[in-house]
Amino acid sequence: MTMLLMSCVSVQLRTSSKKGWFELSGEVREDEAVNVEDWIADNLEDGMYERVDGAKIVGIHDDVDLEIDDPRFNGERDDSAIVVRDTREDTYFLFLDVNVPEAALLRHAQALREATN
Repeated sequence: MTMLLMSCVSVQLRTSSKKGWFELSGEVREDEAVNVEDWIADNLEDGMYERVDGAKIVGIHDDVDLEIDDPRFNGERDDSAIVVRDTREDTYFLFLDVNVPEAALLRHAQALREATN
């Protein structure tokens, strides 16, 4: 899978009943960073965030096809999907590289949800 035009999205997570696992719990938001690697460079060194190594996401890491075929989750691209903990509020987030059309679809879905609320 080759993604040429990148965007970075984030979603808040909550801890799962299984140790080391997280569940999606918030809205997907497009981040200002161009990609996860840039987000890491801009944010992890200031101490407000820490990387959660080995984190697994319900609905992603328990999907065999994603684990095998998607380079963001099979180890081919280590810095394209990370879980971090915001140390100020003890909250967790998934940051994920997506291609630009996927980001446009996410923005559209968010706008539709907001219009119906």
